[in-house]
Amino acid sequence: MRNLIAKLALAAAVLGGGLGTAAAETANIWVRADGSNFMPRIVDAYNKAHTNQVKLDIIPNAEIIPKYGAAAAGGTAPDALSLDLIYT
Repeated sequence: MRNLIAKLALAAAVLGGGLGTAAAETANIWVRADGSNFMPRIVDAYNKAHTNQVKLDIIPNAEIIPKYGAAAAGGTAPDALSLDLIYT
């Protein structure tokens, strides 16, 4: 939970850091399907409270690593990625 709060604080800092009257920005965040039960509520609450918005993409667990690899290689990676990998 602490990790999630830190990630959201970082997103808020990035999205809310603009000065002046610049147009609203939208950040794209990818999360694994494991986050589908709570991330939409967090993003909805953020979007209601801020001009800058977050677009949430929920990616099936088995697809997120290859999809991110392809997106990063092609220059289309998301602005943020919620991911944990544990190798043993």
